[in-house]
Amino acid sequence: MDYRMKKPIITSCLSLMLSLRNNLILVAYTLWHIHYPNRADNKMFLYLETHQQ
Repeated sequence: MDYRMKKPIITSCLSLMLSLRNNLILVAYTLWHIHYPNRADNKMFLYLETHQQ
């Protein structure tokens, strides 16, 4: 009974952490793209595309 009540909280925390991580990656990529527009690697973009789903 106790575990069942805790489970949604754990799940929501995990999803929040995941979304925060994705936002940090996006911010880091954006900053990298602003500072080094000619050096911005396609690998980073591909990484974002595959992990944002």
